[in-house]
Amino acid sequence: MGVDYWLGLDARDGDTITVKKKDVVPELRAIPAALHFLERHPGVGLKIHCLEDRLSLLTRRDKNRLDELYGERIKIFNTPAYVTSDGQMLFIGGQEAKREDTALDKLLNDVHNGRIRGMYTMGSTPRLVEFACRNFGRFEGLRACPIFAKFPVATMKDILVHGRKGYYLVDVGGSVDASPEKLRDFALLAHSYLKGARGVSNPSIGFISNGTEDKKGTQEIRDAIKLLGEYEGINCVGQVEPLRVLRGYFDIVIVNGFLGNILLKQAEGIRECATEMARDAVNSLSTIDKLMGYRGFKGVKKYIAHMTENEGGNAAPVLGFPHTIVKGHGNATQKDIVSGLGQTLTCVIEEVPQKTGAELKSVLEAYDKKDG
Repeated sequence: MGVDYWLGLDARDGDTITVKKKDVVPELRAIPAALHFLERHPGVGLKIHCLEDRLSLLTRRDKNRLDELYGERIKIFNTPAYVTSDGQMLFIGGQEAKREDTALDKLLNDVHNGRIRGMYTMGSTPRLVEFACRNFGRFEGLRACPIFAKFPVATMKDILVHGRKGYYLVDVGGSVDASPEKLRDFALLAHSYLKGARGVSNPSIGFISNGTEDKKGTQEIRDAIKLLGEYEGINCVGQVEPLRVLRGYFDIVIVNGFLGNILLKQAEGIRECATEMARDAVNSLSTIDKLMGYRGFKGVKKYIAHMTENEGGNAAPVLGFPHTIVKGHGNATQKDIVSGLGQTLTCVIEEVPQKTGAELKSVLEAYDKKDG
């Protein structure tokens, strides 16, 4: 069977995490995830950058599966250099590496030159954006490239009664400091993504704030809203409060990357704490009630996860570039990586960057004609 889509996987970068009291390096999560992903998608191949010596640490079963697919649907590239979580480029042993030595840069070069159709990485976000700008640049007119994360709405009533479908939080870590111009660009890009790539005819855009009055929010937010008002066909509702955000009143919620990343991690914390509270409640029951309650606890746990989890499974596309790039968390689990690769494939098949770019171009052209 041939390969319809070649994707890139950066298994070199990311955090070493502890699982069952054992340290697990990125390769030992990414390679098993890649094998699982390829089982689900027979028409896909993966070009994987990793430290090849670490493949000897795989389980016998994963080694056998890797041998079966090697060459035909998996290509391994030994890449000793890596990017630390704080952006340093190093070789094993601590020697300084160059940008061209890293898996991030090699994969970005591959996607730019058509050798792969998209890529997934757990590497440093600032370095990812920097290297992507060096390799092929942003869409014309953009000052920054945000990371999108989609969240479900908070209650079943919002879904079943009001028909709300969730919201996109933009940005969740791509650009920590955001000027009014950057926030405006986030909104224009998010509008173009939902309208061009997701078929939402008139997406609503709100800027998260401490109130809905015109004078609420930071000066950057107020100035960004004013700038956005100069564009035709943009449904900006102005400042919005967090409660209405959680209940899905708006399609797009704009924040700077610092606040967005905090909100993303807060949602992870709420999920963990709410699950622990439900477990504690079950444990406080009598033995009989506990046996009856455990089944209910599993349902509650699943519901809490559904209502608080980023739909990307700890990964999100970096939009604003002409190619598919999906960024996973540095401590992504094997399950998260499978989900992230799935997102990468979906963005490639649905031509998300191309459709987003085309819609953004039309918005900017309409503005230029009006301004001219």
